[in-house]
Order: sequence, then structure tokens, then C-alpha cells
Amino acid sequence: MILIGILIINILSVSLVKCSINWNGNNWAHNCNFKENDLSNVRVRAEQCGGKCAATPRCTHFTWTNYKRGTCWMKKGSISKSDAFESHGRNKICGVVQNEGGHGINWNGNNWAHNCDFKENDLSNVQVRAEQCGGKCAATPGCTHFTWTNYNDGTCWMKKGSVSKTDAISTEDRSMVCGVLGNNAVEGGGGSSNSSGNIVNEQTFACVFNTIDAGTRASRFNGLQESGWKPANKDEAAVFLAHVFHESDGLKAMEEYCAPACASNYAGSWCEIQGKPGKLYYGRGWFQLSWPCNYYAAGKALDVDLLNNPDAVAQQPSLAVQTAVWFYRTNKMEEPARRGDFAATTDIINGKLECNGGSNAANQRLRVDTYKRVRQCFGLGEPTINVWC
Repeated sequence: MILIGILIINILSVSLVKCSINWNGNNWAHNCNFKENDLSNVRVRAEQCGGKCAATPRCTHFTWTNYKRGTCWMKKGSISKSDAFESHGRNKICGVVQNEGGHGINWNGNNWAHNCDFKENDLSNVQVRAEQCGGKCAATPGCTHFTWTNYNDGTCWMKKGSVSKTDAISTEDRSMVCGVLGNNAVEGGGGSSNSSGNIVNEQTFACVFNTIDAGTRASRFNGLQESGWKPANKDEAAVFLAHVFHESDGLKAMEEYCAPACASNYAGSWCEIQGKPGKLYYGRGWFQLSWPCNYYAAGKALDVDLLNNPDAVAQQPSLAVQTAVWFYRTNKMEEPARRGDFAATTDIINGKLECNGGSNAANQRLRVDTYKRVRQCFGLGEPTINVWC
């Protein structure tokens, strides 16, 4: 009887583990894995894994891990999402490849695919990374679909007119990405689509950032779209944007209010990087990026020289967002944000001062009050996880 009881508990545990996976859009999820049935593997970035699987004969599903700085494990055989297991490794992604639409193009999620193109109907083009192309199209009046190629180090060809996925044509160029804008915004590139992109639309954005004028809000919203960032779920949207509201005074301040007088507070360095003469590294952007080390590291990650041009963070709307997302991802805030663990993310941002009765504990109350209000914008109601760190 004891063994039977243990067996029943184990079966229930496996069932619960499978059911707890949060599938983003249709075809992929974080913190999950498909066991066995390996076909091949290749070292690529996470956002390329789904497309790599789609382009590999017999690959039906995949797991991406950070092994060797990023490995896509392509797998074969009949599969469904119910076969995935939850993994506690924060850097694992799993997904299935579904073939929908015409011409043999493997549409990842709803709105984009690798190895495809839309002909003619060009509206404009701009040099951006693949993962920014969909957001750029969404922010451009008249753009309904797009193609991204590696021409000129990466070009997004925005297109106009009525279109559907059946109008796309297959190409031999594996670097090409094409996509359509539907009811859900798209990220535009990479191996995982995010049909939850429409979570942060103009209406929810206006609800969150309700203390700035319409013109400023439109500029900030365009910066968000151009950045390419999309939340995995409503919890992540609420956590991230609540911190943005708190750090930037509701997006009023792209520079610290004390600047430039307080620049000397951020002149030091804890890494081998030193600030450039005449440049000031006080807080800028959505998360108030500060210190020479952070400007250097963020700039390196974003391929922008922020050490020599720190003002760009405040001056360019998309950079103001991207530096915040850089800090957010570098400090591994995504996983607790997606499960609605606001306290854990506060601890990461400002734990020494706000958590456990720190010298700025009063700020935590303001931060929590903001978070509770922002949750209402996404229809989430009261938090179900402790919000105090």
C-alpha cells in the first residue's frame, strides 16, 4: 500500500509538472524540456532555435539550453505540448514546430516564419536586428507585413497592403524572416513567437502611464515597440512596467531629476572600465541606467557605444527601453516576473536599500502601491504572491 501511494503521488506530481508549463502563444515555453528523441544539435542563440528546427528535415520539436553558451537540441518523432516537462533551469526553452499556412512554410506561433519572403508592396526599410523588425513594422503607419534580410548588416523591409500568410513564398535563404501583423503584435524574428505581444497595447500603456501627456506617452510607446520587447504574460507586463513607472516617475524623467549635479555620485567604477573625460553617468532611461560599468556593458550588449555617448539613453526612445530590458535580463528578473513574484524583482533592483527594513524602505511601499495599481490595468486583481521583500 505504501508503494502504491508513492506511485500515485509521483503520477500526480508528473501531471502537475506538465500542466504548470506556461505556453507563450502557441508553440514554445520557458523552463521546460522534451526528453530523448534527439535528432541533432547546433550552437545558436535561443531566438534562432525554433527556426533552426523548422529548417531541419524531420525536426518536430526542440529544447534550447545555455550549454556551451547556447545549444539547440533538435528532436524528432510525433509530439505534443503535453509531452513537455517543467525544468527548473531558468535558461531552458522548449517548443514544437507546427506547419500551418501554405507553401510549406513553417509559421512559428501565429505571425512569423524563417526562410520566407513577401514580394513587392514595399513601404520603407530600416537597418535593425531581426528581432526588432516586427515591432518596427507595428510602429510604422501603413505597415501590414514585413521581410527581414541580412542585407547591409540587417534590413527590415516594411510592406503595405492587404496580405495573408498564404501570400508568402518560400526561400532558400535561411537567414530571411517574414511576418504579418494581426490582432497580436509580433516580435518579428527569432525562434519563438510571442502572441501575447498585444498585452501591452496603447490602451494598457495609457492605463499604466497615466500621469504624462498624450504626446509624451505616444513617444514612449513607440520606443517600446521599436525596442522589440514583449512580455511573456500579463504578470511579467505588470511587474516590469510597475518598476519602470517607479524608477522613471511614470516615464516623465528620462534623466535623474538631480542631474547633472549628482553625476559625481556615479563617477566610480567596480570594473576595469573607467568613465570618459567630460562624460556623466547618472541615471537615464526607463530603469535609470547608472555608472560607467553599466553604460559600457549595456552598450556592448546593444552594439552601441554608450560609454562615449551616455546621453543617447535619454535621447533615443528605443535605447531608453532597451537599456532597461538589458538590466532586467542580465539580472535574471524575467523568471520571477513571469510568476508574479514582485518582491524578488524589487530585491534585485534595490534590495539593499528597500528590503528588510533598509534605509529607503518607504520607497518600497510606493513601489508596491504602483504595482497593485498596474495589475488592475491588465485585469489581474490583487497579487497572489507576497509583494514585500
